[in-house]
Amino acid sequence: MNFKDMNDQTHQVLTELMQHRLGKSPFWGFYQKIRKQHREYFAEAKKENVSENKFQNIHQNFVGQVNGIVQQTDLGRVFVSLHEQTEALKEALGQAPLLKEGAENLLSELEELWGRLTELMRKPQHFPLIIDILDRCERIEQQFLYFENCQRFLANAGELLNESTEPPENFAVIDLGFSAEIRSLADLNFRLNSLQVVYTETCLLFGVKETEFPLTVSKVETGSLWSRLFGESKVIDFIIWFFKGGIRYLHRTFTVEGKLARIPVDVQTLGQQLDLHRKLKELLPEDRYSTLVTEQREVLAKSCVLIAKHTQNLLEREAKLRIDSEVLQLEYPYHEKYLKAAAKQLPEHSTFKVIEPESVEKIVPPSDKPIKEKASEDQQEN
Repeated sequence: MNFKDMNDQTHQVLTELMQHRLGKSPFWGFYQKIRKQHREYFAEAKKENVSENKFQNIHQNFVGQVNGIVQQTDLGRVFVSLHEQTEALKEALGQAPLLKEGAENLLSELEELWGRLTELMRKPQHFPLIIDILDRCERIEQQFLYFENCQRFLANAGELLNESTEPPENFAVIDLGFSAEIRSLADLNFRLNSLQVVYTETCLLFGVKETEFPLTVSKVETGSLWSRLFGESKVIDFIIWFFKGGIRYLHRTFTVEGKLARIPVDVQTLGQQLDLHRKLKELLPEDRYSTLVTEQREVLAKSCVLIAKHTQNLLEREAKLRIDSEVLQLEYPYHEKYLKAAAKQLPEHSTFKVIEPESVEKIVPPSDKPIKEKASEDQQEN
């Protein structure tokens, strides 16, 4: 899918979805009320020198307050609100593929919460059930925050998109075709960010002002990522060379050793494996190269680390990579073996993960037994 079409479509879905989060939804009103009561309960219960009897009263008051909220809330309206959110998510699955995994996780949480709320109507004073509902509401809220982050990412990425077909003067173009599937917006964001870091650090090495020669995204296709980028000519030349050397190194090492490798990050090893110094000498003016290897060795070392690490992020899942018109790939039987090995080491960004909220702080509710036992001990002492 063309990135602009995907961006517009996904942004529309997210905007509609977030209306349920930010609008006057009866579900969120219900959640905010019971969360407020829980915070007040916890603040009282964790105070020092709270006696067993006082603790029991605090606990019973909290359960009673929640019970009152349940009785005063039209849970039918809450269920309708949840149903609307569920339908919005189902719609999102079809219209915005990169939201699929996140929406499925959120949909599952909503369905589980629906069942817990139904049970709460039958057992309004069941403390563990109340805490479980709070936990689930917190997770749902965190997942909505994830979607808010997606909105911001799409807005920022949309601003970078320049649909011109020809690079400006003193800019060069690079076409990149990645074979690994884009699994989520987080994955797409991660890859585009890695491209940006590689470009920024190469600009530093070359003494290029990035404000004058910004990296521009001319075209992005999702599914498997295909992108056309414009950037300063020599910087783009270096990046093309580094990507080709990096993917060949990964493939060569896998073919020989049968395991995934890491692109070297130190200047000396990069010099040995990728012939780094020769390429820098070729592309840089003599005085700039001399400054880098003498006065700015720390700059050279730092930039090489970041360029190598983010190139690794981009290439480690690629058994096949197209750079402009050249295709670099592993041949059978290594191609399938490489994909299986890479799948076992998928980075955390590549799939949607539930953002674990700060856990709802729990206080074990008091029971009658400890109080009775304490009273019995007091009688024995007397």
